[in-house]
Amino acid sequence: MKNKEKIDVHQQSMDEAYEEWLKHTETWDKDVFFDHLDFIHRVAVALGNLNYQVGNGGFSQWHDNGYSESHYDFLSRLDTKEYSQLTEGLALMRKAYSELKNNNIRRADRGYDDDEDRESSVTDQCDTAYYKLKNIEKEMNEYLISLQKKDSRCWAQVGEDWCNNKAVKGDYCKKHQDLAK
Repeated sequence: MKNKEKIDVHQQSMDEAYEEWLKHTETWDKDVFFDHLDFIHRVAVALGNLNYQVGNGGFSQWHDNGYSESHYDFLSRLDTKEYSQLTEGLALMRKAYSELKNNNIRRADRGYDDDEDRESSVTDQCDTAYYKLKNIEKEMNEYLISLQKKDSRCWAQVGEDWCNNKAVKGDYCKKHQDLAK
């Protein structure tokens, strides 16, 4: 059962986050929801949305449904080097996003005529490579567990990085306590 407990951490964190959103559905869109999450829940939601969207329709679906807009920068800054498949999945995300952003064409408008066109697309090659990452969900869970075990750090965004000062109350350092309100 110990392995089962590890697997549940990611889903449990996502469930907690979405339960909070349900309390505010009339006033929060998905971007406001994401902005109100603490760091651990942001990681869980962003990784979960990436994995779900890509698993069901590829990076194009993740992009077309607006998750790249709200999650790309956040996911790109995560330090996952100890988790090879998760790191590879995020590298594939960056590669696919680069093509999707540069082409700025929705999947429905891409007009593939046959499987040959589909296989030649950089985005579709990224999809295929992502689907081969058989342990990525396990590594997502392990990454979240490792974040929970670390000293609590301030997750306030400062420019392109995180503050990284030791949090003194909740998820913020003394300097950024006003963000907790």
